[in-house]
This record gives sequence, C-alpha cells and structure tokens, in this order.
Amino acid sequence: MVSLVEILGTIDESMGGTVAVTDVSISVSSPGYSTLKSLELLPWTAIAEPHRPQYITLKSIRVYGQIVDLDSEFVSVTWLIDGKRYEGYHALFGVTTTGVKICTVTVTALPSKTSSEGSSPSSYSFSHEFDLAVKYVRRELRALTDSDRTEFFDALYTVVH
Repeated sequence: MVSLVEILGTIDESMGGTVAVTDVSISVSSPGYSTLKSLELLPWTAIAEPHRPQYITLKSIRVYGQIVDLDSEFVSVTWLIDGKRYEGYHALFGVTTTGVKICTVTVTALPSKTSSEGSSPSSYSFSHEFDLAVKYVRRELRALTDSDRTEFFDALYTVVH
C-alpha cells in the first residue's frame, strides 16, 4: 500500500484537484455478527440494518492504479449517510428508516501535511457515491447474539400473553 500523500505528490498541478479513483470497496458490519457472504450477490454496494449500531468501513481504494493506505494521519475520511456526517475510515453509524439510500464517502489528503516545504498545496479530495440498502436481516434463531435472543423471546412472550 502507498500513502495518498505519495500518490498525490506525483500529480501535475495543472490537474487541479482531480483525482483518478477506481475500485472503491466498502463494507458494513454489525457488532456481534459476522458479515453475511450471501449479501455479495445483491445489487447494492452494502446493506445495513435499521435501529442497530453498525460499522461502515472503507476497505480499500485505488488512486492512479495504486491501493491507498487509509489508516493514516494524512487522510481524512467523511461519510454522509442518510443526511448525517460520520468521520473515519471505520465509523460507527446508525439509520432508522428502511430503503435504499444514496450515500457519499469523501477522502481528503490533509493539505497542511502534504508538503514538506511548508507551503500547502491545493487540497486534493474525491467523493464516491454508493447505494446503501437498509433492510431488516433475518437470522437463524440459534445465530442471534444472547442479547438479541433475549429481546426476541421477551417480545414473543408479550405478544402471547
């Protein structure tokens, strides 16, 4: 992996802030549950569950054909999900309504740290739009976490009695 600062240092200044980005990889995970492999066959970039805290991760990006190191103090990652902003390449987020959301991830090379001569070059950043499907996920009862299983049976008890 290469730092974004190294890649951007090779860009011709006449290009302005334009950055050639390909292969953006995003994942969503729920604490306590593994990522469902069957979701890879669906048409959305990622799937989230409503009313549950989850992590969204920018796993990798390619800038000018090179994979960028996102876990760096020289890179800022901002997510815009359902009208709310979240910071970090691995961010905790939550949504409350179902449906397909058009979201944005913005990656910025921090301008104060991209130059060793003391002069700050123009800020290089890029945004990537992706679709996030917010759906309820059915799980096998035995696969639920202890707390989710307890909540399920408490709700079932309330309905039956």
